[in-house]
Amino acid sequence: MLITNIDEFGKMRANPYALTTNNMMLTDTCGCTDDPVCRDAILVVNPGVQTVTSIDYEGTTYTTDAPVLDLDGKQRYGVLGAKTLDDPLLVDWLTAIAEIYEVNTKVVIEASGSDYMILHYGAGTFDDLVVSGAAVIVEDRCCDTGAFIQYRLSAEGAIGDIDWNDTGAEALPNSPYAYTGVAATDEATAAQLETDLGAVLNTLAVPDLIDVEVSVDNNAGEFVMTYWTTSTVASVSGVLPFANVASKVGFTCALPVEPEG
Repeated sequence: MLITNIDEFGKMRANPYALTTNNMMLTDTCGCTDDPVCRDAILVVNPGVQTVTSIDYEGTTYTTDAPVLDLDGKQRYGVLGAKTLDDPLLVDWLTAIAEIYEVNTKVVIEASGSDYMILHYGAGTFDDLVVSGAAVIVEDRCCDTGAFIQYRLSAEGAIGDIDWNDTGAEALPNSPYAYTGVAATDEATAAQLETDLGAVLNTLAVPDLIDVEVSVDNNAGEFVMTYWTTSTVASVSGVLPFANVASKVGFTCALPVEPEG
């Protein structure tokens, strides 16, 4: 999940004709509306080689077999053509569509196994994606936000039980996590610790938990554990608290999950 200061992305222009192709109408500042910036999430389940046919933005359908035009009729993006979800040009195409109305649009496409997730951060709405086959598509729009805090702790070897908000300490099941100095071994250990830490924090019901990550610090010979949450209460490993190292605004809605069956 992308953590972002939402004010950085996707504000709606008050004057939709203030376009990069229409310099007479450009303003020195954003001149944006107060419409909330939200997150569109479109999950495409196992599309394989299926290609994108069309998508709607703010009720207007854009097809991949026609150019994207600004409101003044000038071409903003050429004909995309048949592209699969893993083609980076698809992000450029979606961005060009949104930027007809939005300032500093953010569009990303993430892969998870054989599935793809289109994420758009902006005041306008993407929906009604159509692909060339019968892939299952799940669409969601989230406008609920919260202040997220990133916590960090470095450790190595026997890592103490994890506690949060005095709910009861939980042991990391594969402790100790030994640093060896062998890159492949340490990366595998970090991956295992990341899995274990995420499971323990979920068991402890840390609210709005996202982006649990563990990396290798070769200089210190330790593993760096980080995660984001809306909780102002830090977790503790043994007697060592996780440090509050960063804060940003993010969306608190869960992302769409692959439907069962």
